[in-house]
Amino acid sequence: MNRLLLYAMLLGCSSLAGMAQAANHSTNGEGLPKNVLWMYDDAKWGISHHYLGHFDVLQTKSTEEWQHMTQNFDVAEYVRRVVQINPGWVMFTTTQNSGYLTVPSVVYGRKLTELGKSHDYMSKRDLIKEIALALKPHGIRTMVYSPFPQPHFMRDPGEKQHLIEDWWIDFHREKMKEWGDLISGWWFDGYGTGWNHNPNHDVWTKKMTDALESGNPNIAIAYSNAGRRGVKNQDTWEPDSDFGAGERQMGYD
Repeated sequence: MNRLLLYAMLLGCSSLAGMAQAANHSTNGEGLPKNVLWMYDDAKWGISHHYLGHFDVLQTKSTEEWQHMTQNFDVAEYVRRVVQINPGWVMFTTTQNSGYLTVPSVVYGRKLTELGKSHDYMSKRDLIKEIALALKPHGIRTMVYSPFPQPHFMRDPGEKQHLIEDWWIDFHREKMKEWGDLISGWWFDGYGTGWNHNPNHDVWTKKMTDALESGNPNIAIAYSNAGRRGVKNQDTWEPDSDFGAGERQMGYD
């Protein structure tokens, strides 16, 4: 396995047992909706980590390096190591602020063309689908991480810098229609700070939820509110979330 990947796993793996606290404060799963019940009945806990092109030892200097990282990702070895610790689910990254994407996408490619950027920011392999297919026989579910709004690298300049764009919703719809129930949940980063900049943010949240449910009507979704003004307890979940995001970041008024 790529040493960079091993470093990322050791650095970023974390127990998400506390994250899966559903919105009715249930502690035994009784009365929970189907899309989160599996967290209590079967999964119990999971791991989350990034696979990115711009963090510390993962500083990608070029799209060529990113292509090397994604083309040489050893899914079989990755799954072997995950199975050794036997979590209930794994959460894997689509992208973060750099714009390097772990999956191919028609919608994302169209946006790259519009911005004059290379399509090699996208992996030619769908790592998330490959991982999900390989984990499924072991009874381990797959969840996905995305930023919300779109990555910094992919945002239009000027006044639209912090605004959610329709193409980012369309990207998630595209991938969920491909993946279907291979994906059990999504975790959105940046939702709280995005709320501060976007009027009618709840309308955008509804659009994103509808996009994800188009591929799996039982998808479990968490929108992290860390950084949202007016929310002093960052462990409080958003009403549009199916489970608490679990990200704690105090000090916002």
